Amino acid sequence: AQVLAAPLMPYLDDRQVIALDWPGHGLSGACVLPPNQDMRAHASTVVDSLLNTLDVASVDMVGHSMGAQFMLYAALDLPDRVRRIALLGAPGAAFEGIRPLPAMKLLAIPKLGSLLLSRPMSQRAFDKFNDLALGSGALEPHPTVRYALRLLGLRTCNAASLASYFCAMVKAGRVREGVPLTERELGRVLQPTALAWGDEDVFLRPLQAARSIVALRNAHSVRIPGSGHAPWLLSPEL
Repeated sequence: AQVLAAPLMPYLDDRQVIALDWPGHGLSGACVLPPNQDMRAHASTVVDSLLNTLDVASVDMVGHSMGAQFMLYAALDLPDRVRRIALLGAPGAAFEGIRPLPAMKLLAIPKLGSLLLSRPMSQRAFDKFNDLALGSGALEPHPTVRYALRLLGLRTCNAASLASYFCAMVKAGRVREGVPLTERELGRVLQPTALAWGDEDVFLRPLQAARSIVALRNAHSVRIPGSGHAPWLLSPEL
């Protein structure tokens, strides 16, 4: 949900900001993907149609996690519409070596994922998952964000939509073939690319992604010591 990015918004007050939730996420309507959905085609279509609807010719894109993954897809497929990109944390499953968390493997199991997501998460489970996924204590400086995420977690009407995204990316506990970008594909990303990445990212650490990062032709990488998957939460100024 874009609520997680709220602490970044004050730093962009001199720009027009379009905060996009992927279909089926946050407060958007339902969007259930088939298990064999081409995620790259889906991402590029979403970005292209949004820019067409808003009559925006081109944009700089900032993305976190799966948003960053989809942003890389869009950079490849829509080179005239995406000027520059900034990746925050491990970019979803876009790089080789990503490790889905056990909970995400369960959510990718057909029918089971939708069933689990349709049940409200307890406060204890909510705190435990966020400490694991985002980094220990990442939400402590942001009580309003934490509260908003909790409210979104209690909103279970998009369970089928959310589960379908996991199913389209993960199969039998592994990232599906064709979801990560190869080094050759990453070499075709010509846009200036910034990466802000926590050293303690549970999904993939910067050094583990070195080959993918180097494959980007015009990249500048900043490692954030002591931060996890959402590095701006603990180091907003940096």
